[in-house]
Amino acid sequence: MHLPSMILSMNPNFDNLVLSSHVSSDGTSDTRYQTVFVLGPSSSGKTTLCDALFKDLQLGKSIYIKEVARTVMKTHGFSRSNTGTYEMQAAIMLAQIEAEIKVLEHVDEAGHSPGKILLLSDRSAVDPIVYASMPETVDASEIRQRLINDVRFQEVLPLYRKSLFIVLQPVKEWVVDDGVRSLEDPWRYNQILARTLDELGVPFVELGEGIRDLRERLEIVKRHLG
Repeated sequence: MHLPSMILSMNPNFDNLVLSSHVSSDGTSDTRYQTVFVLGPSSSGKTTLCDALFKDLQLGKSIYIKEVARTVMKTHGFSRSNTGTYEMQAAIMLAQIEAEIKVLEHVDEAGHSPGKILLLSDRSAVDPIVYASMPETVDASEIRQRLINDVRFQEVLPLYRKSLFIVLQPVKEWVVDDGVRSLEDPWRYNQILARTLDELGVPFVELGEGIRDLRERLEIVKRHLG
């Protein structure tokens, strides 16, 4: 798989993407990010927030990644009963990474402006690792480690460490069965997600359950964008 030079060399022009420590929604940062990932359990408002960012920041459609897992499930014939399998989560991880690389290859070829958002993604390649970790079994632990050790994931991990990761906490009233992916415990999902991001050295911003207003969420993200 060909990876764009942005990922392979982490071009010095992207040094301003680095965030050195975990941050919370109460703080602000003068760091300017150019790649943004929005994570959280189902029905936490990820797509709504991503759509709002896309519109507010006037981003191009070609840099907005969404619906990767649903597309993979449909094209491969996976169902929620396959959620804990390596085959399903590896397929989703690879498709997500390929989508990210496609966006960044285009940017790498076309050039970019400092401070401009280059990629916005609803979920990331970390999500399959979290889903694989949900079952409390030995197999789940082995699948989790296998996904983390995947060379393709390791190649994009440096980019993740220089990106803005937004983690949305579940809102009880919003939790519904989406009929597609899984009926995970959203609070346990986020516990595993936070642990996984910390383990991988990926800083993130958490938006708590009390932050429900879309405009407030949007403004917090924009403050962190710098």
